[in-house]
Amino acid sequence: MINWLRKPLQAIFGIEAAFFVPFFPLQIYFLLRLADHAARVRVATLLPGSALASAAGGIYLAAWWSIKKNKVSSRWWGLAASLINIALTFFILRYTEIHLVSIIWLVPISGLIGVFVFSRKLSLTPVSATPRLTPPIAGDGTSAWMNKIGPALTWTGSVGVFIWWLRWTRANNLHTQRGLMFWSELILTIIVVVTLHELGHCVVGCALGMKLRSFVAGPFQWRIREGKWAFKFNPLAILTPEGAVGVVPISDVERRWRDVCMVAAGPLVNIATAIVTLYIAFRTASGAPLQMSGLTALFGGYSLITGVCNLIPLRVGNSYSDGARIYQILSRGPFADLHRALSVVTSSLVSPLRPRDYDLQSIERASASAAQGTQLLLLHAFRCQYYLDRGMLPEAAEAITAAENIYHKESLDIPAELHTSFVFDAAYAKRNPVSAREWWERMEAKKPTRVNADYWLAHSALHWIEGNLKAANESWRKGNVIAQQLPQAGAYDFDRHRCSLLRQAIDESEALRESILALPTLVEAF
Repeated sequence: MINWLRKPLQAIFGIEAAFFVPFFPLQIYFLLRLADHAARVRVATLLPGSALASAAGGIYLAAWWSIKKNKVSSRWWGLAASLINIALTFFILRYTEIHLVSIIWLVPISGLIGVFVFSRKLSLTPVSATPRLTPPIAGDGTSAWMNKIGPALTWTGSVGVFIWWLRWTRANNLHTQRGLMFWSELILTIIVVVTLHELGHCVVGCALGMKLRSFVAGPFQWRIREGKWAFKFNPLAILTPEGAVGVVPISDVERRWRDVCMVAAGPLVNIATAIVTLYIAFRTASGAPLQMSGLTALFGGYSLITGVCNLIPLRVGNSYSDGARIYQILSRGPFADLHRALSVVTSSLVSPLRPRDYDLQSIERASASAAQGTQLLLLHAFRCQYYLDRGMLPEAAEAITAAENIYHKESLDIPAELHTSFVFDAAYAKRNPVSAREWWERMEAKKPTRVNADYWLAHSALHWIEGNLKAANESWRKGNVIAQQLPQAGAYDFDRHRCSLLRQAIDESEALRESILALPTLVEAF
């Protein structure tokens, strides 16, 4: 619970840093620009207060950065920033008039929550164990300098749109909400912009013969899990609304123009809706009989910024913008192979394609040049599944060993549920009980929440390779019951195939054990 609260507090500290840090530099700027002596004297009297505000902004900035980087010092910076928020409460109540539903109440509330969170010792992940950003890869369509200034340009453009909107609504005497209602409308506007962006990907992809398997827009998340749609509401995503959509092909036929159209549809929908809504807003401002809220202009401005910035080839963290993805698909280089490999793999969840149908050449080329970190780990896991589905155990063992080397070399952090595949592969393909046990203990340390067919197959394979056939049989029965109920799709057919492989292995081990137990009797008979 305490660690969960760190993210919203980090967002609040970041907003406060952006507000307070410029105070002193702006006061100096105005002091130098003013010609009137009396005005300069009045501004000069405010310098100590503005310097104090900028210093507080520096503490907010340090708290935001240390929490973001998961530093041990985040506890003290967060506590200092929270105490400043509590101190600001007395100033706000003394010198300002605020409404009951005003957004300003976030300041004292975040201060009290922050003192509660940061006064306790936090269980932080050691820096050496945190997942690292993979280094830049040649041929990904981005440049180092653009990757650095791109997010700043996006932020500057968003702030610029907001400032323009404020001036535009005032100049045209348009009514706008205040307080909590205003911020609610702003957040809702951004979520709608993100939703339309993802709907563009989704609608065009499905129209071109692809299939939807996940849709995320701000706090609303839909995903297909084991053949059924599952919904999740993530309240933290309200503060930083982002989107993602999983649209995959239903065949292994490569069509790059289809993938390009699907990727480009998102930003193009934003640009198209921006043109329409800004046209309506400008007509309203010019005296047309349309009575529209100023929110229309804000929606159009943010839609335009979202669409244009998404078309710029950028790498943000370990993810790529739509513009970079379009370049990678069209380049016919290693990244095109990576997109090809991942699309075929994910399509097995909604189509008859099985691991034996994976494009092995694309997987190997992408592994050699385009993938790093978690992607490279997954590609080796896909290679293992390909060989396992074709009965090529030595090659499958080599692939899982390569995946393990990547995991240890780069200190990767992968979801608990993903470990089950590595447990099974280490036990069945590699026949290594030590390796299987290590993967299982890593998974248990992450406290998995889904006990599905993969979980019980991994549990059964682990006990089988360790010689505990009774436990292996019990877990296999549980996993097999769930696997038989899974829908008809390539990935789930492979789960049922793994059930049959493991059943055969357990039966052979039981037969061998019975033979060994019967050996003394046979010796006495002779």
